[in-house]
Formats: sequence, C-alpha cells, structure tokens
Amino acid sequence: MARTATLMLAFLGLTSASGVSFAQESLDVLINEALGVRVETRAAAQYAAAAERFSDLLIRLSVIDIDSLGLDDQVDYELLRGHLRTRIFEYSEIELFRMQPVSYFALGATNRLFTRPGAIPDSGVRRALAELRRLPTILANGETNLTRPARTWTENAIYQAYYARMLLQDYLPEAVVDSPELKQELLAAGAAALAAVDRYETFLRDELLPRSDRSPAWSPEEIEVYQFEHEFLPHWDVDSMLRLAEDDERETMAAMEALAKKIHPSGDLATVWEVMKEEAPPGRAYCPWPSVLWTLLRIGCSMRAATWCRFLTTSTMAPVSPPPWRGARCLSVEPLVGRRWLAGSPGTTSSHRSRIG
Repeated sequence: MARTATLMLAFLGLTSASGVSFAQESLDVLINEALGVRVETRAAAQYAAAAERFSDLLIRLSVIDIDSLGLDDQVDYELLRGHLRTRIFEYSEIELFRMQPVSYFALGATNRLFTRPGAIPDSGVRRALAELRRLPTILANGETNLTRPARTWTENAIYQAYYARMLLQDYLPEAVVDSPELKQELLAAGAAALAAVDRYETFLRDELLPRSDRSPAWSPEEIEVYQFEHEFLPHWDVDSMLRLAEDDERETMAAMEALAKKIHPSGDLATVWEVMKEEAPPGRAYCPWPSVLWTLLRIGCSMRAATWCRFLTTSTMAPVSPPPWRGARCLSVEPLVGRRWLAGSPGTTSSHRSRIG
C-alpha cells in the first residue's frame, strides 16, 4: 500500500522536496485506501465491513482543508467524498445488494479473455481463474442476500443467466491459453461455475421471482443521493429536471409533427408511419428505414421513451429482428449503474474520473 502511494506521488511529480503538504499526502493515502476496499464474495458481512471502512475514510477526509489543495486535487477531493457517500448509501442505507440479482454474475475478467483472443497474458488468465473459483460462493451469497426485488430486475437476471451459461459453456473451452496446465485449471473452474449458474437460475426462477414484488421506482430522495452526491448536480431537484424534460418533449413533438406535415397532409404521426412503409413494404422480419423516417427517428431519440413508444405501438410495425450480436458480448459483466438507470434496475456506482478509478 505504501509503495502504491509512493508510486502515485511520483507519477504526479510530487515529492517531499517539492513541498507536498500533509493534506495532499493524506488525500492520496485516502484515495488508495478507498480503491482497496473490496467485497470479494458479496457476503452481507463484507458489505457491512466495507460500509464501516468508507465511513471511517469519510471522517478522515473531512479533516483535510479542501481550500489548501490545488484545483486538480480539489476535484479529487469532491470525487472521493461523493464516492464514499454513495457507497455508504448503497451498502448500509438501502442495502442495494439485497435487491440486485444481476450483480452476482461476476464474470468481468472471464469475459475479457475474449476481447482480444490470444493477447491476454497468463496473469489475465489467472485473474479469470480466480474469478471463476469465487463465482459459486458469490452466487450462493446472492441466494442468501436477496429479499424482494422488483420483478423486472429478477427477470433481467434470469435472462443474464442465459448469457453467463453461453460464456462458460460455449466460449470458455475456446479460450487461448499458452499453458496447457493453466487451461485445464480454467476449464475445471468453469465447469464448477457453470453448475453454480444453473443452481442460481433455478433459485431466481422458482424462489425469488414469485416474491419479487417491490416497485421498480425510486423515490425522489433516493434519486437525489446519486444526483447530488455522486453526479454533483445540486442546482436541479427531480421536479425541476422533469419539468425540463417535459418542455423538451413538447418542443420535440412539435418538430416531429411539423416534419410529418411535409410527408402527409394530415400531419398524423401514425399515418406518416404507414405512408413511409409504403415506400418499401416491410418483410417478415425487418423494418425499412427510409431517409425521412430515419430523420423522424433521430428527432424522436430525444423524446421521453414513453411518448415515443406510444407512437410506435399505434402502428402496425413489422417485427424487428434482434441485432446479430454474439451472445457473450451481450453478457452483463458489471451491475447496471443505478444513478443512470434508476427507473429500470438498481446498480452500484463506480467513480470513473481522475484518480477515483
């Protein structure tokens, strides 16, 4: 840990000879300690211990005088404070780990074996091996932790089990590993992980889904924790942001209707949709996208999803085939980010700027 902090200071060009203050050195130490907090197997006790660590770090951070720091370090200070407060909120206040079944599919290192096949060194393979060996314990802890999530969150996790199985069953045997012995260890760990995924999916379908009855909605107060603490948007409350979105929706709808009148005298969006289909009758499993319709869609992208979906569902749009993505690339290897998808599925947050990586 000390060596890591020293290397970071050296990277920043900060040494005692150049006048590093105690406050600056303390900030780097706190950042390193925060990045070192792990919840390795997702046990409830580990979340509680991590929350205590974050609370302690937050108290120690408050001792540092932010005004004594340079501008870059003031940004890091705010990022660290937001990171700590958000984690404490997730781990100890709302206990996100009790209602986020998809988060227990911890397969990031394994999935990365296939981003550049053959270019992953043995160290990367060993990280995947360690991850696969942990997965049965993580999934078992998920069965213990999960209480009553929203039904849609559990359904999403059941669907993700399909991709986890595809990764372990179809892709893992094709992993390029230089060492035959290491490859055999990887496959053995993958077989145990696959069996654990099957058990977890059965749990999701037979036990968790019937009791998944909470609302997928989040209260304004919960949303504002992410908005104020993590995203640093203190000047906009939820109601203000909704009013802004509604104003934008009205403007966008007016633009769409004006464009629709250039296509058909009625200006009716559903009628325009039918007219545009006449330019290229849809086949059984595709939907045409003429240039003017594409313009409509680009405008529609800024609309609220509910309004845009209402327009689409009023027409007789042909079924659209799913994109031809390869299965393992669709695997959710990290939890959905709660602060960005609060209406759909909760998720843990992760700071991604500056040193709070």
